[in-house]
Amino acid sequence: RTTLRVTFDRLIFKAGASDNFPLGPSNSCHLRDVFAHTLAEKFQLDMDYRRFEGVNMFVNGQYWGIYDMRERVDGDLFRYYYGQSSNKVDHLSYWGGLQIRLGTDTGWVNLYNYIMTNPMAVQANYNHVKQFLNTRSFIQYFIFNEYLVNHDWLDWNTMWWRGNKSPGVPWRYALWDEDA
Repeated sequence: RTTLRVTFDRLIFKAGASDNFPLGPSNSCHLRDVFAHTLAEKFQLDMDYRRFEGVNMFVNGQYWGIYDMRERVDGDLFRYYYGQSSNKVDHLSYWGGLQIRLGTDTGWVNLYNYIMTNPMAVQANYNHVKQFLNTRSFIQYFIFNEYLVNHDWLDWNTMWWRGNKSPGVPWRYALWDEDA
């Protein structure tokens, strides 16, 4: 994703969530999420991230603080960067349970079941999975979250998607809420 995007159908103004409480633990710094996404972009990791612009937020003339103006991981992002329209995307997340954001979970469930019932040490089985899963994205996503010691991850704040419009995009991961 080398293109610097200038048009959006929707933006997020993110307040830093669990990383911005001013009287919280000594590790609150209001930049963990931005750092994680910027680091993923800098090292060209094979996962989706959200670029940001720091902004001072005013609502009805009242100062609300510093926010991060961000891209949103949604159908617009998939269309802009990958040419995949919303009706051709399966977009899933895990937030205490599986959430279907776009499309269905059928392809993911089928892939999961295949992996669980076929040994991945068999090259043909692994090659089959690689047709449907961007294994580089999968591996980098897991290593990256472990490296960041993201304790609010896996059972929460996990996101992945695939594009079904030819030529298609195999399942890949997207960073989402790396504050913790």
